[in-house]
Amino acid sequence: MRENTGLWVALLVVGGLLLAGLVGVGAMLAMKTRTVQRNTAEERRLADAEAARAEAEAKLAALQKQKGAAKPAEPKTPELSAEPTVVEKWAKAEAREFAAKLFKDYQGNAVAADKKYKGKTIGVVGEVYKVDSLRGKAVVILKAGTGEFDIVLGYVWCVCDDADRDKLAELTDGNWAALVGRCTGKEAVGGLEIGSMIMMQGCRVVHVARTEAEMNKAFQRKK
Repeated sequence: MRENTGLWVALLVVGGLLLAGLVGVGAMLAMKTRTVQRNTAEERRLADAEAARAEAEAKLAALQKQKGAAKPAEPKTPELSAEPTVVEKWAKAEAREFAAKLFKDYQGNAVAADKKYKGKTIGVVGEVYKVDSLRGKAVVILKAGTGEFDIVLGYVWCVCDDADRDKLAELTDGNWAALVGRCTGKEAVGGLEIGSMIMMQGCRVVHVARTEAEMNKAFQRKK
């Protein structure tokens, strides 16, 4: 009987120890699980924080880019006008002649003169016969040929741009003028073909002189 009692006591002790061990293992497992859960939650929090930071940086970069695109462009340096000056036109003219020479060339051979002058930019120098108007445009009429008793038989009509109206207002007959423009050859005026008239269009005044001597001096410099 005593032996059985001791056996039961031993079993109870062993059982208690086993139960205590199982409880301890369970507690350890529970603690480990909680630790893992805490670590997982911390990792998730860190990941969320990193994602939020990346998103904020992306939005900031987009905002800065948008502001940069909206920045007004700096004013460009204005381009220089491609329109040549009067002096440049004179310098680049395909021919520069006195009105008398131009008239003589056309009187001698109009076909050859057209080939040489017509449709080209030329400079012409001559004595002013008068300043008139043609179809609303100012015209400087240069003496180009004379006959007996110094009767003027030939003229060069220079139809001028409006830009030179102030200069033209100061011109009088007897002055000398140098002009540059496009020669159109013999041209009908009012439906009448006049052989002694040579026409030039789009003319600009290059130089004005009171006498032939002054103009010859200036013309030689410009030529």
